[in-house]
Amino acid sequence: MKHFIPLFILFIFLLSCSSDSNIESNVHKDSNDKRNKLYESELFSLDLTFGSEQYGTKDEYLLVSPYEFVANCKDEIIVPDEGKIKVFNKFGKGIKIIGRQGQGPGEFEGSPRPFLSPNGYLLVLSSESNNRYYNLFTPDYDFIEKKSFLNSLLLQEHLKMKGFDINDVKNIFKAYPLSITEKIYTLRLLGEYEMFLLLIYESADNLVCLLHVTHPRIIITSKKGVLSSQYLGDFLWGVLPGRRIYYVNTDEDKNDGQSGSYYTIHIRSIDTNEDIIITHKFTPFPVPEDFGTSKEAGLQEFYSIVKERKYFPSVFTLTNDRNYIFVYTTFEYEKYKETENSKKEQNVHADVFDADEGEFIGIFNLRSGFGTIQNGYGYTQLQDDEGFAVIARCKIHPSVYGK
Repeated sequence: MKHFIPLFILFIFLLSCSSDSNIESNVHKDSNDKRNKLYESELFSLDLTFGSEQYGTKDEYLLVSPYEFVANCKDEIIVPDEGKIKVFNKFGKGIKIIGRQGQGPGEFEGSPRPFLSPNGYLLVLSSESNNRYYNLFTPDYDFIEKKSFLNSLLLQEHLKMKGFDINDVKNIFKAYPLSITEKIYTLRLLGEYEMFLLLIYESADNLVCLLHVTHPRIIITSKKGVLSSQYLGDFLWGVLPGRRIYYVNTDEDKNDGQSGSYYTIHIRSIDTNEDIIITHKFTPFPVPEDFGTSKEAGLQEFYSIVKERKYFPSVFTLTNDRNYIFVYTTFEYEKYKETENSKKEQNVHADVFDADEGEFIGIFNLRSGFGTIQNGYGYTQLQDDEGFAVIARCKIHPSVYGK
């Protein structure tokens, strides 16, 4: 069901693909390879593998420990690895190295984390600074600027107005560029008794707090300790074409014994504040009676809070491909972990929604799931025959998109 409400004040998993598809020459095809058993789904066809010498990757583009990679509308794959960003074209060939370790313009303190806008601008956070610094690049990867979020006078004024100061900001968790001068980001703000999450839109001359909520994933204990766990919940979000964002706040989960359990997706316009709300039924995963095995005193309060809620949060993670939103529920993820541990067949499903229509398309068995999806392709990290890291790309069947 969906409602239109105007607002005025907002794992990497292993991948399963089909083994009987047309496979490009640099995709390893060995019937005895155990990894090919993952590629048995009518919904996917293995399209490309790259990143190691076995698949033709050379020199500085060889992958060591890639993570949080993303793909743009040109099917270029942007991969953080070895303290820099390695860019590959749609054929898996390395075309550019962005940045290096350091504190200068275009350089990264710690592990870089890339975020893409729908129009191709690239913003890279620096983990060593709690993501407080960012580098901005054009769609062609030319350096634009390096700045600190916390140096913004607009942000400082907003925090002061709300009774906080810049020292209360614990980190910037995610940030997307909308243009050269616009960005949208979430920050974690430490209060006296709770951790807050702020969703901020900022341009050169304007700042709007789209959402200010208690962070569902983090609690401040009675002894002023800070605990963070996905078992408490999460605030998950991303950017859609058309200057929109989407998000799930698991604190909005509804668990009713008679009507069922529902999670809520918000699709919100950055410019008009129109909020399209989609509520969707899901199968809740009960918190087992034996949840929490550690005897550590500091964790007992956390265990008690989770057990009192009776059910785990609805959504574990989500991603989008253009206007299509893929939602992975905690319930199915728990099943995945159980089957992974027992070496049984993996069984992870995604609820897929069309954000333009505000409608549910269907639930699809992804067998393992994708962290990154773009232009009808899903991406995941694997290992080659010698154990080196590679990235695999699979073509997703049009039926997943309701076509």
